[in-house]
Amino acid sequence: MERYRKESNYYYNSLKKIKSRKEKELSGTTPLFFILLLIRKIKTEGGLIVLHKRLLALFLVIALVLTITLPAYAKDITAFGFDDNRQRRASGEGYLLKAGEGVKLEEFNTFWPIWETNNGDAYFVGKSYSQPLILSPDKFAGTGLDVSRPVVIIFAANRLYAFEVPGVDPTMPQEGRHWVVTDLLWGPIALPGGDFNQEPSASHPTYYQDSKGNKWIYVGTADGRLAIVDLKGQVVRTINLGGHRITSAPLVTEYMGQTIVIAGGGSDEKVYVVTNLGKQNPNVYSWQIGGAVTSSPAPLYDNAGKVIGFAIASDGGSGSVRLFEFSKILKRDANGWLVKAGNNAINFTSGMSGIPASFAVEGKSIYFSDKKGNFYKLTYQYSSNGITNAKITKLPASAEFSHPNTFINRSPALDSKYVYFPIVDYKGQGRGMVVAVDKVTGRRAKTTKLFQSRAVTAPVILEDANLLLVGTEDGWISMHQLDYSANSALMPQVGARQMAVREYKNLPRAYAEGLCSEISVANGWLAVGGTLSANLAKERGEVFLIKLYETAPDFIIDKIDPGTSKAEPGKTYRGVIYARRAPILPGKDESEWGTGIVPVNIESHKKVTLKGNFDAKDTKSVLQGLQAIETLVKLQPGESVQIPFEWTAPMDKDTAIIRAEINPLEEINYAFGETTTFRMYFERNYNNNAKMVTVPVELIDLIASKGSGKSQLKVGESGTYSVIVTSTSSTPITTDLVWRVNGKVVKSTQITVPAAGGKVTDSYTYTMPAENAGRTVTIEAEVNPNRNKPPKEKSFSNNKVSYAVEGEVIDLIAQQGEYNPALMVGESDYYSVVVKNAGDVPVTTDLVWRQNGKQIREISITIPAKGYKEDRIKFTMPHIKEGSTVKLEAEVNPYRNKPPKEKTFANNKATFPVECLGVDQRPQTGGGNPYLSK
Repeated sequence: MERYRKESNYYYNSLKKIKSRKEKELSGTTPLFFILLLIRKIKTEGGLIVLHKRLLALFLVIALVLTITLPAYAKDITAFGFDDNRQRRASGEGYLLKAGEGVKLEEFNTFWPIWETNNGDAYFVGKSYSQPLILSPDKFAGTGLDVSRPVVIIFAANRLYAFEVPGVDPTMPQEGRHWVVTDLLWGPIALPGGDFNQEPSASHPTYYQDSKGNKWIYVGTADGRLAIVDLKGQVVRTINLGGHRITSAPLVTEYMGQTIVIAGGGSDEKVYVVTNLGKQNPNVYSWQIGGAVTSSPAPLYDNAGKVIGFAIASDGGSGSVRLFEFSKILKRDANGWLVKAGNNAINFTSGMSGIPASFAVEGKSIYFSDKKGNFYKLTYQYSSNGITNAKITKLPASAEFSHPNTFINRSPALDSKYVYFPIVDYKGQGRGMVVAVDKVTGRRAKTTKLFQSRAVTAPVILEDANLLLVGTEDGWISMHQLDYSANSALMPQVGARQMAVREYKNLPRAYAEGLCSEISVANGWLAVGGTLSANLAKERGEVFLIKLYETAPDFIIDKIDPGTSKAEPGKTYRGVIYARRAPILPGKDESEWGTGIVPVNIESHKKVTLKGNFDAKDTKSVLQGLQAIETLVKLQPGESVQIPFEWTAPMDKDTAIIRAEINPLEEINYAFGETTTFRMYFERNYNNNAKMVTVPVELIDLIASKGSGKSQLKVGESGTYSVIVTSTSSTPITTDLVWRVNGKVVKSTQITVPAAGGKVTDSYTYTMPAENAGRTVTIEAEVNPNRNKPPKEKSFSNNKVSYAVEGEVIDLIAQQGEYNPALMVGESDYYSVVVKNAGDVPVTTDLVWRQNGKQIREISITIPAKGYKEDRIKFTMPHIKEGSTVKLEAEVNPYRNKPPKEKTFANNKATFPVECLGVDQRPQTGGGNPYLSK
């Protein structure tokens, strides 16, 4: 972050301002830019003790700024489910994002939690299960309040707050403006029945302007009261509804010229109708429902679209739905006040489990689910006699998702084609999902994948953006593309961002942790309640505001000119990157984004060098194996810039890659080792941010050719052998060269091969040893033997030359020496062999003697050069038949390996045939027998 982030000198109005160290370079920074700077400041300047609690949780939690570039919404959030029909459908005019444009993960980013300040200490609003209201400034006309921006009404921990959404500090210069948070518009208003540290608020506030012009907020309290508060933040009155905690949203409407309020009674299993609000003590009437009432009442309509009654459900063992018509339960008394007329209701109880979630209404069709995963559609007709032909149909999709361990207590959303049912916990797996059911067939059309935790908010439809949002228990808003044309059975997830604190992710979670309130979208803002952890005492809840921009810049990489159509390895080239900022869209205003000081990342095989007036910093590459640098450019709408750079072609690739991206994704550490990714600017189109070019690399070729060298050497003779190395490269190449003899490296050296047209010669001198006499010796030279200088060549097959060198061929000759051709039986005599060496060097070899083919002696002998060696044996004639012959034989180099080659092996053997003369029969005289000894 420190490589180019410039610090701002503005912060929220309620917090002290921090002076900029580089104010001059500030222009063009964004809200995200500003917030990230403060994260760094907290870490590096730990003295901001007063801000610690406020800022720590602020930046621990990555809330969202949706860069789906939406316009301001014309429709306010006035009730649970957005309005009385509770369809949770937001729509507007001219969204810049359309289906298929590819919303990405990074298009969420940080914005503000809302907190309350008390005596200089900062702590978060209490935990809330309620839906925030978002009201446009015109609603506050006549209140005396100076309201120029949308207002978020929050009901948390039994207290009401009104915050005006962040605006721009008018004292800031046009360039580099930042959003800042204003103080509370009013609040907190503590309502009866609970305080900050008690149960979360569960009722949902409802805004209603009655026929008399009263602009009031109606909400149920923890002690069973209906509280009415005006837009100035004053409590108009509280009305006791029986003392049981109210967990539903009041339905406020007109009947017979009077404002009436309908609210579920919570655990007392009643529905309440409040009439005659103009009286000092309004009338409160109740009807028994037969189960706890946690869902919110839904309006029933006549054929003209006028509200003529309400539907209410109970969360009893079997569940029930009741339809009440005002004309059947209310009447005017003699004084003109509305009073109870009866208990008539249409009651449906058969086959349903409890119904804790609320309805979604479309005309005379009402959609709802029970808590075990069954989906229903209630329809009715209206005539002069009132409601007729009311019936409930279980939708066919129920068969697929109903299960005893499935749990649903969140309400469905509607669009023009589907009903979106949230499954909080699918089959007891602790993971939720959203099911889109076709309104015509009642069958499943699409689903999300199972989330990693329970789904804890109702789904929200951003209709013109074709998106579905849903919050999960582990603190994420999951964003899904509603592409009706796709054949896939899934709604693809195209974005998700965490909003709850993750340092507690390993702790057991209580019910509705993570995102605990409902999601509201209106007037260009999204609001949702989150929670930290039940273990954090007071600091349990917070409400996040998320800006939805009407427009955003569009930064573009138009072209990368690499400066060559083909490259040589290791050679440097000059290229140009062409970047620009698109013009402002007609009728749009980008002034809130200021001057675009935006990063451009350039990556290639080696770090590029920027030319001109551009600074560079190292950064992380997108493509594996490349190296990246980053520079900053300043772009007003419609401006372009050329970034000259030098790059070097890789030595080990046949294709060079150059990639450039403007406003790239970056990664930061924000707390407790957690990381997130962000872009410095939100954009209306990310698809044109990056370009990549490939340049073919003409691989070089190192070629080894024979020089000179003898093909035959005598033993002891030396010969010099040479190799000539050339290259096809246009530049010199330094590489390795090795010489081998019979595969063994005998010389290793480094050579520099000149550019094409030149050559380098190297040589090796070899002396033929005696052991190689008569053998063929292979002398080999190889250039670039390790295949790394360079790592790639056009061919490695021509990197090697070899010489076959014959050692001198000698001849060993065996000849008879002493020899007696005949012996008497028992007579002994000596026989010798003379072995001659015709060569110029001594030879050590083997000599064997055999008798009739059987070896009787083996020795090693060395025959001098041009000399001889004699060996003899003593032989005694055995007792054999007279006239028989014994064959004695002497053979030199019998195994043909010392040496392996001779001129001929035919003369290596000498033979001695010895005849037996029989037994000597002459008498002994005592003297020596001249025939028996020698």
